[in-house]
Amino acid sequence: MLHHIFPRSLLSCVFLFIYHYAVSTEKGVKDAGQPDSPARGIPPKGAQERSSSTGVSTRKVADRRNRLGETPLQVAAIKGDVTRVKALLGGGANPNVRDNAGWTPLHEASSQGALEVVRLLLAAGASVNAAGPDGVTPLHDAVLSNVPDVVLQLCSAGADINARTNDGHTPVSFAKSELMKAALQSPAAPKVQQLPQPPQLPQQTKEPGAVVLLASGLDESQGQALAQCAKLLGGSCTGTFSCQVSHLVVSCDKNGNCCQRTLKVLSAIAAGTWIVNFSWVEDCLKQGCHVDEALHEAQGVRQHPNNKAPQRARLSGGGTLFSGYSVVLHGSFTRGPSRDELATLLTLAGARLLSRVPSSNDCNQAVLVVADSTTASRAQAATFVDPAWLLDCISCFKITLPSSP
Repeated sequence: MLHHIFPRSLLSCVFLFIYHYAVSTEKGVKDAGQPDSPARGIPPKGAQERSSSTGVSTRKVADRRNRLGETPLQVAAIKGDVTRVKALLGGGANPNVRDNAGWTPLHEASSQGALEVVRLLLAAGASVNAAGPDGVTPLHDAVLSNVPDVVLQLCSAGADINARTNDGHTPVSFAKSELMKAALQSPAAPKVQQLPQPPQLPQQTKEPGAVVLLASGLDESQGQALAQCAKLLGGSCTGTFSCQVSHLVVSCDKNGNCCQRTLKVLSAIAAGTWIVNFSWVEDCLKQGCHVDEALHEAQGVRQHPNNKAPQRARLSGGGTLFSGYSVVLHGSFTRGPSRDELATLLTLAGARLLSRVPSSNDCNQAVLVVADSTTASRAQAATFVDPAWLLDCISCFKITLPSSP
């Protein structure tokens, strides 16, 4: 963590060396016999849990600490051990416990990219904005570890994207790729509050939040009408897709299917965003108010018509299609969607992105490798698919794995 937070100067490097030397001396006795303990370069994370065969109660086991002050829950979070985390939380383990350095289990899970553990901890009441050493929050950890799926989960739970470390760094300032920047735009869960005399919108079916309209495949005059509609509804228009977009407005054929299968359309399906025909804009302007989107919802795309994928994706809540899948992007992707565009689609659809195919012993999720035509090698531990298969799965909002050759 320190190597991300301190400026990359000679003085900082010298300080970092002295710091790590001091910590390694302190924890040397424990780490000497445990070569497999996680190494993050952020003392004192990464300790291993000592096994116990004593007959003490589950709660006492949950409260035990190792030399670094880590409880079994923190160690399980480091390992990404979902089964162990469930058992410990069920036995009363405190999800907000801190080790000697001030790290929480959510910090550990976020840093390791353990998405399911993050979900379990948040559901158990873990503080999403807990500040650790140097003011580092779990969201800082997730961004620095480059795990956009965890970033999306934390943001949806209310993580503060503007939280500052002691050196003034925010998660946004650490984000380098467009994928990570998009993940940080995931809206926080709406807070329940009493509003004085809220305006009544006829047949309002969308979730609470600002109206943000995005166009795909509209002409200039339709774009002008879209801007008028946004103003009428007290919202705004945007030019790029993000999780803040409330409606994607498209041109549909006479059967209600999107005339063009654009990246914006695919992104909206993956994220569970409203996809409506331009007729919705016309109806809103005609009636002078917000009208029911369901009457204008797209029925599918031209390549896969009338399958109600937009509706099914929206009702799922978004981010569910590839939930439980780990995906590796392999190849140059010179044709069709770029690597970053594919990564964004997969993240919006709930996939966990990996840099390489893990061994069968290291992964408890189904592994897909999205590979372009230039890829010759095939790994036995994964299922290989091409980008076109991915686009079709999103278009249909259904995963149909290819049959083995």
